[in-house]
Amino acid sequence: MSTRLPPISRKVATQSSKNGTKSKKKAKIPKLPAHLAAKVKDPKYDMDTDTALTDEEIALLEAWKQAKEEGASGGKPRRKKKVLPPGVAEDLSDMTFPDTSSRNAENEGKPRIDDIWDKPRLLFPHGKIPTGVANFCVLHSPALLDGFVKQTSPACAAASTAGAWNALLGLHRHDKGAVGQDEVVAIMVDILKDRVAQKQEAVNKVFGAAEVTRFFEEYETSFASDGMTPYIWEKGKQAGDMLPRVRRVIAAAAKSNNDYKVIHTALSVEDEKDRAMKRKRQKDKSTLGIADTGDIEEDIVDEDEGDGSTASDKSPIGSLIQLIAMKSGLAKLLLERPSTSFFGNDGILQAIKMLKNNNPPIEVHASLFMGKAKDGKGKDGTEVQISSKDGPSTIAAQWQAMRDVFMSYNSVLLFHQTNHYSLIYGMREWMTPSGVKIRQCLTAKRGQSPTAWLDFMEVRRILLSWGGYRMIQIQRLVPKTFIDDWKVGALMDVHKGPDRVPTPPQAEVAWDNWERFIK
Repeated sequence: MSTRLPPISRKVATQSSKNGTKSKKKAKIPKLPAHLAAKVKDPKYDMDTDTALTDEEIALLEAWKQAKEEGASGGKPRRKKKVLPPGVAEDLSDMTFPDTSSRNAENEGKPRIDDIWDKPRLLFPHGKIPTGVANFCVLHSPALLDGFVKQTSPACAAASTAGAWNALLGLHRHDKGAVGQDEVVAIMVDILKDRVAQKQEAVNKVFGAAEVTRFFEEYETSFASDGMTPYIWEKGKQAGDMLPRVRRVIAAAAKSNNDYKVIHTALSVEDEKDRAMKRKRQKDKSTLGIADTGDIEEDIVDEDEGDGSTASDKSPIGSLIQLIAMKSGLAKLLLERPSTSFFGNDGILQAIKMLKNNNPPIEVHASLFMGKAKDGKGKDGTEVQISSKDGPSTIAAQWQAMRDVFMSYNSVLLFHQTNHYSLIYGMREWMTPSGVKIRQCLTAKRGQSPTAWLDFMEVRRILLSWGGYRMIQIQRLVPKTFIDDWKVGALMDVHKGPDRVPTPPQAEVAWDNWERFIK
C-alpha cells in the first residue's frame, strides 16, 4: 500500500522518490536564445507589447513563462484571470494555429495539406455566437488565412506584404510560386540600395566626394571604438546618437588638423540657426511669461516611425543625416535576423510595385485607404480620412467603407499600427440588447497570426495617434477573372435570431443549425 506524502518541500519530495515514493517532476524551463534571455532580464520588459517578436519567439516565451510559473509554484500554477494586451477586445494567442512557414525545400513537390482552423474559436466572440442579440455578422478572408506567412524576424513589413501578395494571387503559403518574408526582404534591400546610391550622389555634390568618403570611413570606425556594429543602434538610441556622433567625428578631425571643412562649415551654419530659434523661443516665452524648458530638440525623430525619418533634407546636414539613416536601414536588412524598421508606408507601396514588375502579367496596385486627416484634405491621397471630431454617423460610414473594401473580390487590407504591420483577416459586428453597436477587426498585434480582435474605435485611436499610421489597400487589377471562380474577398455569415429578442437578454437564442456553438 503506497504511502501518501504530507505537503513538504520539492527538495524533500525529490529525495523521497529515490526510496520508491512517487513525486512530481520538476518543470523543465526552456532555454532561451541569448537575445531573448537579455530581454527577459530587464524587469521592465513586457512581451505583450514587444512587436519585434517573431511568431516562433512568441510561442517560446509563452512556454518559458508557463514553465517558470510552474517551477516556482511546485506544479501547475493557479489559474489566473487572463489579462488582455492593451487595446485588444479578444486575445486568441492561445489558439493552435496551422503551420505558417513559407514554402521551402522540405515541402517542395509535396501535396499541400489544407489548414485546419477552429473557425468558431477564431471568428465568434469567445467561440460562440452572442446570445440575446437580434443579428450577428462575421466576415473573414479564406485567401488571407491561406496566404499569410510566418514572421521569422523583426520584419513585419516584409512578412505582411508577402501574405497580402499570396492572397491576391490565390496562393497558399506552401504553394509553388508563393512568396515568404525572405523574398520581400530581398526586394526591400534592392529598394534601399537604390535610395542610398541616389542620396550618396546628392550628398557628394554638396560636400565633395573625397570629403564624404573620408568622413564615412571615420564615422564607421567610431562604432568599433564603442563596441558597436556600424549603423546598428539599440532600439530607441539611433535618433539621439546620429548627429552627436557626427559632431564627435568632426571635432576629432579638427584636433588632428584633418578638418572636414565643408561639413564643418555646414554644421556651424545649422548650429547658428538652432541658436537663433532658441533665442526667439526664449523671447516669445518671456513675453508670455512662460519659463524656458531647455534646449531646442534636434530635428530628428525615432527610427520606429518608419521611412527612416530624420532631419529635413532641406539643409545640407539634414541630407547627411538622412544618408546615415538609410545606411542604418540597409545594415539592419542585411542582418541574420533582418529588420524592416526603416520602412514606412512608402516602403510597402514600393515593395508591391517591385513584386508586380517581377510578375508582368499581373497588375497589382497599393494605395493609402484610411488614416488621420492632414492639413490640406486629400494631400497624401488617403481615401478615407478620419478625425477626432467625427460623429457616430461619420464613424459608421467609415466602417462601411472598410467593410466594402474587405468584401471586394480583389482587395486586401494591411494595417500599419503602433510599431507593427499586420493584415486584416476578419470583421464582425452586432448590437447588444442595450443598443450598443459592436464593431471589431481581426488582426495581429505581434507576429502575423490572426490573434487579436480590436474594436473599431481602437483602430481609429491608433490611426489618429500619429499621421504615419495608415490602413493600406492592396488591389489586384489584372486579370479580373479567376480560375474556378476563386475570389480574394471575404466570406460573410449573417446569423439571424428569432423574430423577437428574448427577455431577459441573458436567455439563449435558439439559433438554427448553430446550437452547438452556444452551449
